[in-house]
Amino acid sequence: MQSVAAQLPQTDTLVVGDRYAGSMALSVSAGDRFVVGRLTTSHGKLIGDMFFAGAGTGLTVGTERVHEAATTYSLERYRRRRVVLLPLYVELRWHFPEIGRADLYMLSRIGADFGLHNADAVGIDGMLGAGIGSGRISLALAYEHMRQRGMVTLMLVLDF
Repeated sequence: MQSVAAQLPQTDTLVVGDRYAGSMALSVSAGDRFVVGRLTTSHGKLIGDMFFAGAGTGLTVGTERVHEAATTYSLERYRRRRVVLLPLYVELRWHFPEIGRADLYMLSRIGADFGLHNADAVGIDGMLGAGIGSGRISLALAYEHMRQRGMVTLMLVLDF
């Protein structure tokens, strides 16, 4: 019986598992209309250490440059107003194979932000960027489209 079992072909199988993954990010974004700071958190599944899919929320606080209509006293006037937004988004991250201890990844988010103070009710928000990390901490640089305006975003991310 043992000789028959020894003659059966052995095959190696690749098991791609998924597990819970989450992150918290502190970011600063600046553009021609907005300057904002954010604290966000994302939660989802890491599939095979290469792909993350999840959803997130957070808090966005900053200022928006608002154009006021021309009056008889001034032709054009801009002012800054404070904005407080609640973002809700879907996040996808593609991790590349590690180079030494460095983890490289691409990041994309799409969702909506809801005005909580002096802001329009709902705005579409999207982000595309890349990051580099070591261990649980990473730094990402992204281009963001928020309320019909573009911004550059710098993020400090803690993975757990």
